[in-house]
Amino acid sequence: MGLKDVIKHFFQGGALVVVMSLSQVGTCFYLRSTALSSHILSPQGIYPGPNGRYLYGTDTNGPAPTYDASNGWYLSPYPQPSYPYGFYVGEMGVFQQVGNQYYGGNCSGVGYYNLADANAANYDSSRIMAMGSSEYYMLAGPGVSNGAGGDYQWGAVQADWVLSHLEGPNTNHIIWADVERGPRQGNIQYTNGWNNNGSQCGVVAGGNPLFGNAQDRATFNGFWDTITNAGYTVGVYSSGNFWNPTFGSYENIPGTLEWTYEASLPATEVPSLGNWCYSSNACAQFFGGQYIGYSRSIAWQYSNGGADYDESYWGPPQ
Repeated sequence: MGLKDVIKHFFQGGALVVVMSLSQVGTCFYLRSTALSSHILSPQGIYPGPNGRYLYGTDTNGPAPTYDASNGWYLSPYPQPSYPYGFYVGEMGVFQQVGNQYYGGNCSGVGYYNLADANAANYDSSRIMAMGSSEYYMLAGPGVSNGAGGDYQWGAVQADWVLSHLEGPNTNHIIWADVERGPRQGNIQYTNGWNNNGSQCGVVAGGNPLFGNAQDRATFNGFWDTITNAGYTVGVYSSGNFWNPTFGSYENIPGTLEWTYEASLPATEVPSLGNWCYSSNACAQFFGGQYIGYSRSIAWQYSNGGADYDESYWGPPQ
């Protein structure tokens, strides 16, 4: 089920209207003729896409944008408040909440969605080509104990929960699946059930992994199909160091949007917008057969050194 990019340009009342279909869902962007102030209108802030745009943004663990009353824009907090705030992805839920609902568990877990930040990104994206806001969910693999009836069904059950718990405006119709190992707390390594045997709450139960690459992919496919059939576009937040070995020969996701992260990089170095690399030549590493410049590789969390900072691209294929 490949995604299609259909770009149409036409003028209406002196304003350019761009209609873009990332999936079966069409998303309209209205580009006002109002000019940005000179400190925003720069080679980096307005990237020659030809119609797309690279901008900085944040997610749940990042600082809030600032409002500039002089020009009426919300500005990205990092590296400095001088670019429109073009990207926000908020955590709307984690798999432990699904376990509580379906199996009567008592796991801790809560989402951290910030409606004010989402509205700020949506406001800016109504004026320029930008991604706006969307939501992400911490997806559990088949190694987390579940009674959904199988690996594919476990992914579908989580997707159904997500669809019934969306929190805020989702102007780009993207729902991100957060696929990562899980945190370490003291001597306990928590697992999200990807190629690992875990309990309902994500705690490693010990022993050899009970599930492999094919089962991991079946769970992801159940989530992907259910979200897509509901009219949304699925994106994946992960890294090459985790996704590729976890899914093995089932890793390729050519029709899925990607948002990659670098867990070890500090916030002190900021990539220039548009090249997905630092001046030190360290670059974003996408996964699942995708790479820099691929049409679905659209976001990079370039640092989580104390806070999450992101760069995004929105528009026609790069």
